[in-house]
Formats: sequence, C-alpha cells, structure tokens
Amino acid sequence: MHKLVVQTDFGLQDGAVNAMYGVAYQVAPELVIADLTHEIEPYNIHDASYRLLQSVTYWPAGTVFVSVVDPGVGSDRRSVVAKLATGQLVLTPDNGTLTYLATYIGIAELRVINEATERLAGSAESHTFHGRDVYMYNAARLASGAISFDELGTPEPKEAIQVFAIEKPSQTAETITGTIDILDIRFGSLWTNIPHTFFKQWQVQYNEPLLVSIYYQDTLRYQEEVRFGRSFAQVSENEPVLYVNSLLNIGLGLNLASFAETYKIGTGTNWKITLKKGEMKNESIKIYSKTHCCNRNRCCGLFRLKTFRHDPDWFSKYGYRHSLSFLGAIRRCLRSNRCWFSGLYRPCPRRFNDLWSMVVLDRRLWDLRGVLWTFDSLDSNPARNLWR
Repeated sequence: MHKLVVQTDFGLQDGAVNAMYGVAYQVAPELVIADLTHEIEPYNIHDASYRLLQSVTYWPAGTVFVSVVDPGVGSDRRSVVAKLATGQLVLTPDNGTLTYLATYIGIAELRVINEATERLAGSAESHTFHGRDVYMYNAARLASGAISFDELGTPEPKEAIQVFAIEKPSQTAETITGTIDILDIRFGSLWTNIPHTFFKQWQVQYNEPLLVSIYYQDTLRYQEEVRFGRSFAQVSENEPVLYVNSLLNIGLGLNLASFAETYKIGTGTNWKITLKKGEMKNESIKIYSKTHCCNRNRCCGLFRLKTFRHDPDWFSKYGYRHSLSFLGAIRRCLRSNRCWFSGLYRPCPRRFNDLWSMVVLDRRLWDLRGVLWTFDSLDSNPARNLWR
C-alpha cells in the first residue's frame, strides 16, 4: 500500500475534489490520500509542473501522484503514467505537466493509459472529468497494489512526452541570468531558477549587495541593489533580500510584504532576472514620465538624471529646506495617481535644477511606495508609445 497525493486546479468550492476522493476510497477504503494543492491557477500547466517538482522527491519511492490541470480534457491529448527516476509514479494529462520532472529528476518509464477501457465503470459517457474517471481511479488501483505499473496502459518512449520550453540559468564572471519560475504565493516572494551553487562560485557573502534587474519581454521592470541574506530576518521591514529558498535556488522577497504585489512582477520564461556584482553608483538612467508636477505644469518626456544612490550627505549638501520641497513635490505627484515609480524617485523637473537628481532618498525613510518604470535605453522619443 502506497500513499496517494493529488493536485488540481479545481479549487474546493464545489464537489469535484470530494468526488475524486470518493472514487479512490471505493477502490481501496484503507488508502491514505494527501493534497498537494487544489489552488493551481486554472489551466496553468506551467505552475502544475513546477509544484510537482517542488514536492515529489520528498515523498517515498512508490508514492502515486495525480496532477489534473487539463485544459484539453476530452480532446485527443493523451493520458499517461510516468515512473520517475526516484521511484514515484505520476498520472497526468500529457500536456506539459511532466516538463519540470523530466528536466530535473528524470523519467525512467512512460505508459499511455487507455481512456476508453481503463476508467471508472459507468463513466464512459462523461468526457470532461478525467480527473475522477481516469486519473484518480487508476491512481487508487496503483497505490493499493490492485495493479502494477506494468499492467496499466501500454509502454511509450519517455522522449515522446509533451514539454514546454525551459530556459536554463547562466553565469559569467560578472553576471548571473535566470528566470522567475514561480511565486511563493502566500508571501509574494519570487523563486528563480538560479541555483545557490552560482553564489558559491561567486563567493557571495551574507550582507553583500548585488544589483538586481528584472525584465519582462526585455523591458526593465525593477532595478535595485539588494543584499544577500541568510533569511528575511537579516533585513528591515519592507526591505528586499536575496536568499536561498527551500529548493536551494535563489529567491527574492520583501520582509513582511509581498514583492510580487508591490512591484507587479509575474512568472514564466518572459520574466528574466539578472544579478550583477558591485554597487550601482553615479549611474545615469533615463526615466519617462507623464504626470502633473508640483507647479501644475505638465511634465512629459525624457529626463536624464544623475543618481547618487543612498547619499548620506543629502542634508548637508542641499539643505533641509530643499529636502522638504523635494519630498513635497513627490507626494503631490503621487496623489495625482499618474506617477510611476519603484526604488528610484523622481521630482518635478521645473522646481530644482540638478539638485533633485538625488532621486535616491531612501524609500524607507520617506515611507513612499509604488512601481517605478526606469529604462536604460529606448528610442529617442518613446514616451508617446509608452503612455498611450
């Protein structure tokens, strides 16, 4: 008798998952069934694949997994059972769900289930609930020992499974590049595909800052120096931190806040993250804005700002009065709901000459938040396209 573990995108608002349990207990009342999750985003095969990778190897060999995220149910997509290199079995639609397992764990054998004959008795007229009628029914038979792996379905070359593209992380002497694979959903931290061994090769020490840049389809969405910490406790509240997550990959989060929600960051191969050594000081950046500034004149277009990040001499250089004016200008712009910012702040260009190029007022000090869009290189006049 083996354990049976189930994940779906069904949620728990109706009786679908309960019916699947019922079928399994009809096959073998003594079964032990555990939930992986039933909160996969509907139709999100990528996340279903990753959640299996997150969990499978922590269960004993012989454990039977069912994963049902099946937008193609009732079509000609196949139903398969895979035996992993680590000994667990996975029953799932052949729609890419096995991608992460095939890539990072390995599939030892693959068999195709006959959906017409190897299914719950009396369910042949139903074509939209294979999770209950095909996967859970056969998973219970396997877990209980009623049939063996070799008795279910017909053998198929393991290379025949459907997979989606996965980008591998890369490392040079100065740059690490990866993707944001998934979220630590409840807390909003980003989980990358960058292995912790890259940091070991770089000999990154705790509290060492790295320049983190996040891109969506080659557009910069976040850029900030972030310290590498042992855990979230090494940084202040709402401060970002790089850390090693439970899968021994690099994560990025905010202490006591959601990084994904704060900065509107998503997941998947379109979301790239780069890490660079050294501090980003005295760097010029371009910021495109469309807002009303403090003197009620419209500020549109391109401003090139010299940024001196985390300058401790702001007050002594420019005076308390300028600082208050700078802060007031930002707050007025924010109240207009037209100001986009994150990490770096921009003031009104009509008010201060080059003084306000100190966009680096620490956001914790001023308690300002939002989503800033900065662009290192764009065409000469992209503001029209950006703000349509």
